Amino acid sequence: MTSGTPPVAGDSLRAQWWELASGQGWATEVEWRLQSVDALCEALGDGRDPWAAAERLGFERAAASIPLSEALADIDLLASLVSTQMAEALRRAVSLGWSARTSTPPIGIVDPLTGLTSLGYLQVRLGEVYRALGAKRLQPDEVALVLVRIESTQSGLGRNLPMMLLAEGMRGIFDAGETLSVVSETTMAILARRDAELARRIELGRSLAQRVIDRDRHGAGSTVRAWIEPLPGTAALAAELLESSGR
Repeated sequence: MTSGTPPVAGDSLRAQWWELASGQGWATEVEWRLQSVDALCEALGDGRDPWAAAERLGFERAAASIPLSEALADIDLLASLVSTQMAEALRRAVSLGWSARTSTPPIGIVDPLTGLTSLGYLQVRLGEVYRALGAKRLQPDEVALVLVRIESTQSGLGRNLPMMLLAEGMRGIFDAGETLSVVSETTMAILARRDAELARRIELGRSLAQRVIDRDRHGAGSTVRAWIEPLPGTAALAAELLESSGR
């Protein structure tokens, strides 16, 4: 696939592309602009082969739960700015990247130790939430990401059992359609609607779990902490937040 000579430099091309994309339903530039968008514009701006960047864009769009039809409509806008003769090749590259992401082995939905949904499942749910935010079907102040962590110096059963007890206790409090997921062996996350009762429910779940853990001999020295994390600007940043919080 050869790119030819594009009519504009990378930065200018990206700005023009975003101007068209914003008129086609993309809510924010933060949601639209992935690293692969920059790489693709730079490749075209430098007259380099854009295939790898376009394929990566398809992969990242699929990872963000963007339908293939929308990813292709977006790449058509770019082709209209550089050369319509490139449209077919760009579409093929994006389609291959998108398919590569969606054809990966399915994630495990349930963590066998705690019975909570997996981190992978939570990331899928977050992708759906960010799509709803971008389409204005959901407002940022309507959803909350709650993190609950067990701080302990123990290992083995002394670490695993408190987490199992915590998961059981939190499921009893958050039982109205919330997503409860395991982030690491000491941290769980709850994707919930933000309402006037949320803080009270979090503290109730935390205190009940702490009480149960304190009564178990394997829970000695384990402390339960819980807090609400503001949702980052993008699903990718949310994934980074979860990864760092699980350490």
